[in-house]
Amino acid sequence: MPESPQPRNLIFWGAGATAALGIRTTADQATFVRKLAGPRDPITPLESRVADALTNNVNDTTPWHSALYDLLAILGDAKDRFTRIDFVDASELAAMRRNWSLKDDDRLRREIIRLRLLYDWPALKAIIHICPGSGTGAFTLNDLFNIIDLHLNFGVRSAELDGDEEPIFLDSRRLIGARKALNLILIALFYIDYQACLASRSDLLRQYYEFAVLIGRRMQQQGLRLVNEGRQLDVPQFYQGDLGFVSLNYDPIVLWVQFVARAFPEKTESGGIPIRTRIGFKIRAGKEASMGWGSRIRRICVRAW
Repeated sequence: MPESPQPRNLIFWGAGATAALGIRTTADQATFVRKLAGPRDPITPLESRVADALTNNVNDTTPWHSALYDLLAILGDAKDRFTRIDFVDASELAAMRRNWSLKDDDRLRREIIRLRLLYDWPALKAIIHICPGSGTGAFTLNDLFNIIDLHLNFGVRSAELDGDEEPIFLDSRRLIGARKALNLILIALFYIDYQACLASRSDLLRQYYEFAVLIGRRMQQQGLRLVNEGRQLDVPQFYQGDLGFVSLNYDPIVLWVQFVARAFPEKTESGGIPIRTRIGFKIRAGKEASMGWGSRIRRICVRAW
């Protein structure tokens, strides 16, 4: 098998490369996660935590507060859900009913429990509370991922207490669920910030789109040159290209730019950003069930594994 060449040209995508679009930097993403979990004591109402976490100085994310609130309510944000993921109260059932096509309450409860088994939000909150700097601005996503990944095979003791006031041990199953919940929460944030950007800063986003188109044209020109030189189409030089990206941030737009470049050229009747490049970032949450998110988001959910 031919050895993969290293890219001859690199684009360094700075940590604040998309800050003007309202896409949060990695540090701001950590603040979002920390505020969403809130302090362990005293417990802050979920509605207040969502409003505080989604505050964006660039774009208005207010229309998405109810959607994120419902998502976390469904995953079990109440304090006793840490040990009782099987219990679904009326408010959680109502949140599920607002966002799911099923109408039968028993089936809705089963879907809620299945989602909680996949995405363990209570376990993630417990891990955040023992993460270094969780009560201050020193909290980082790297520390959170490290705590989960380094203890994945062995488990970790949480600060949450059981009925006998003993610390609860999080085993591998719950750590896997916590990691999936963290990925889900970050993807939800990327989706919300991206949609808010489309609503108020599409003109600025077009500059990033035009940059992606330039990259796409460059890739086409390079491909034609390699073909004219007699190169095979299955060699790394052809399908990988000679351009690489180094991102200094957890930034979904840098992936979007590369997707648009590879999808170029693409026709658009409106003259705006092509619809296929506006899809956003899919949230995987279950199997073949149509889920509306706060009456604003419609996704076809598929298995998360």
